[in-house]
Amino acid sequence: MIFHSPSPIGQISFLATSASGLNFNRPGEGGERGEGVRPFILSPSPYMRLFYKDGTAHAVCHSGYFARPVDPSRPWEIADSLKPAEPSWEVLPRSIFIEEIKSLLGREDELESGALALRHCSLRTSGDGRALEVFFSRAFESPEHILHAVVDISPKDWREWRLMGPPAKLLCAEEPWEGEC
Repeated sequence: MIFHSPSPIGQISFLATSASGLNFNRPGEGGERGEGVRPFILSPSPYMRLFYKDGTAHAVCHSGYFARPVDPSRPWEIADSLKPAEPSWEVLPRSIFIEEIKSLLGREDELESGALALRHCSLRTSGDGRALEVFFSRAFESPEHILHAVVDISPKDWREWRLMGPPAKLLCAEEPWEGEC
């Protein structure tokens, strides 16, 4: 289970394991041997949503930042080159959901502070593994609604992945008390 929690450097992602999928406690706290919260930082970004591309784990994080393991052969372990306090996953320094939405929607003023950037998301890869569908809400949007975007993940270099077009509204408020879309 990937979860996020406050830390001295902000909300970050951690990993917890459980043989049963129900008990994530450490052994000394009633958990199973070898299970529990791993004593390392998975990612410096919260809200990680996992997907696999060509057998390698990747994630979409808060604000639409992509992440991948420092050591793709060992995504759930501390890389040999790291210390437990260093993230074992690297995060791209830019978010296509901020940069490209700014240009596609012409809303630079609202996006500078992170407003209207991707918040919570669900993912689905295409059958051929060339596209990633992202269903998401945006931070501070009122009323909140669900959008859909498609990311071209066909390039081998993950730094070249791009949105295939502007996000589309998928689900909006229907009743007056829900707000208007």
